[in-house]
Amino acid sequence: DEEDIDGDGNPLNDDTDGDGTPNYMDSDDDGDGIPTVDEDFDGDGDLTDDDIDSDGIPHYLDNDEDGDGKTTSSEDSNIDNDGNPSTNPDDFDNDNIPDYLDRDDGGPGTGDSDGDGLNDDEEDIDGDGNPLNDDTDGDGIPNYMDEDDDGDGIPTVDEDTNHDNNGWNDDDDGDGIPNFIDPSMEIRIPLLFR
Repeated sequence: DEEDIDGDGNPLNDDTDGDGTPNYMDSDDDGDGIPTVDEDFDGDGDLTDDDIDSDGIPHYLDNDEDGDGKTTSSEDSNIDNDGNPSTNPDDFDNDNIPDYLDRDDGGPGTGDSDGDGLNDDEEDIDGDGNPLNDDTDGDGIPNYMDEDDDGDGIPTVDEDTNHDNNGWNDDDDGDGIPNFIDPSMEIRIPLLFR
């Protein structure tokens, strides 16, 4: 079963990138240079659930994966001459996030793609040098693009309770887990404000 992208009842005429080749015959549905089969970022076999920028368009149909207004193909200098941004990708700000997946890739510095007060490379929770695979709350959005890393309903930027722009040293419940990655953290309201 092919997905009917344009909703006209005929999935055989869908041509997302307008190249004249219907999606079901096109190796790159969105024309971004990344083969459709390689746009299953979480590796679960379902292309429809991969959407790093949370714009409602899965990567295999989105020619701007990170939502920064620049097409995916334009964010790759193609030094390997293969036309595929996902192989040997550019990383202008050296935060270990390829530019085509990095909303804040302008540099210098590591950038803060989600505006949560933590640089992208600081959201490499497991310390493996790859922030792309860190998704604390399991919502399919990597922490570096997620405004609420732990999914507790409190924006990550608001979990820096001592306001020093370092989310790693805020542990209000004393359990050894920083607030921004602690979904069970309870907010304590001083008696004075109750």
